[in-house]
Amino acid sequence: MGRLLLLRAAAACVAALWAAGCASGPRAIDPEHPDLACVACHNGGLAASGLASVPGQTCLASDCHPDGGPAEVRLATVTFSHRNHADTAVVKPSCAGCHSHARGGEPLSASVDGCALCHIREIDGREAQDCQECHAQTQHVALTSQGLPLPHGGLPWVENTCIRCHYDVAAPPTDVSVSRCQTCHVDADSITAQGMGTDLHPPHEGLACVACHTAGTHRILAMSSAVLLQCADCHATEHAVSLTHTWPDPATCNTCHGAAHVEEQALLLGVVPGSAQAAPAHKFLRGLTCSSCHVRIGDAPAPAAPLRGQPGSCGSCHLPQYDQVVAWWRQGAAQRHQIVGRFLARARADLGQAASDSTRLLLARADTLFDLLGRSGVHHNIELADRLYREVLSNAAAAYRTAGSAAPARPDLGPPARSGFCSYCHFRVNEPLLSREMPSDFHEQVFRTTGRG
Repeated sequence: MGRLLLLRAAAACVAALWAAGCASGPRAIDPEHPDLACVACHNGGLAASGLASVPGQTCLASDCHPDGGPAEVRLATVTFSHRNHADTAVVKPSCAGCHSHARGGEPLSASVDGCALCHIREIDGREAQDCQECHAQTQHVALTSQGLPLPHGGLPWVENTCIRCHYDVAAPPTDVSVSRCQTCHVDADSITAQGMGTDLHPPHEGLACVACHTAGTHRILAMSSAVLLQCADCHATEHAVSLTHTWPDPATCNTCHGAAHVEEQALLLGVVPGSAQAAPAHKFLRGLTCSSCHVRIGDAPAPAAPLRGQPGSCGSCHLPQYDQVVAWWRQGAAQRHQIVGRFLARARADLGQAASDSTRLLLARADTLFDLLGRSGVHHNIELADRLYREVLSNAAAAYRTAGSAAPARPDLGPPARSGFCSYCHFRVNEPLLSREMPSDFHEQVFRTTGRG
């Protein structure tokens, strides 16, 4: 009888180890600890259930990690001191607080969810420098919502104003639902009643932080983005189908189209082919998005009353006289496109047949920029557009030089467009600056607002 009971106990032990994820019986299959049984690390009354704790002294034993592991480690985008990490924290996590694995034989991993619970003040994203505690290198963020490559590392605002776009970031909740207690405790009500008002961390030493706290909550909740475009904002029908904001789901352009309004986005964000440094529009840097200028006329909701670019939308933020500035921008864009286009077409005709590789590269660069300007809406980024038109002329003139020919005289585009100066609004080529186009006190108020004059 005693032997039978012993066999039964042994069988129960093996079954418990299997339930805990020990696929080879008493041996663990964690590749980091191939020669250890699960119970060598996990202990307590739940050692056979996959919910057991791992005391810190187990990991720091003389034959394991007595030095506390590597001095410095990198997790996600952050490199930090690993040994004695969080020694001065109010709640000092054990090794298992950060290093855990799912029930079974999955290898140990360290999750950023644990970091979020301690670094809640920084992760809340109130200040841009808080974001940079973890996201010092922003190149890992590659695309806009519509698939446009956006080199964050080249954006001028990244150094101090991450929250210009990422203005609502979820902070992890520190409260714990009673339902999480019921994972281990049968009578959760009595447990929580006894624990009300006390620190429950000490009796749970050796558990992963996310065993109790919710994981995976640190994410962007809302973005002040110029490129989060919805089909139904502008299109009442598409492909003979009536659109609403619930179809397709999600109702963004790139649900069906890999690239929607890419040229407009590129110019507004200042992302130019072949250039590592972005030059966002002054308007975008001040917080404007597509819907700031593309507004709905009337009370009907979209898509019955779609968003349209309206000169009258300028007056909602500026003086009413700004409404006519959009017309000046369009006129200046049309003039520049015609003038620069003629110069580029002549260069192609003169040099295209017998051009060398360097000449062809210069002309190709000029063609790329000119094509972008033709399809992007120059008024989306006046300063950059003006600079790119001048770059097209420079590339075409350089192509003549590499071909050993004298370039024709470059056309005059007038003074460069600069925010806060006359040339920003008066974009028409070589236009006379007539003060009577605006009320007498208009420019005085503009100079006061911009600090120019």
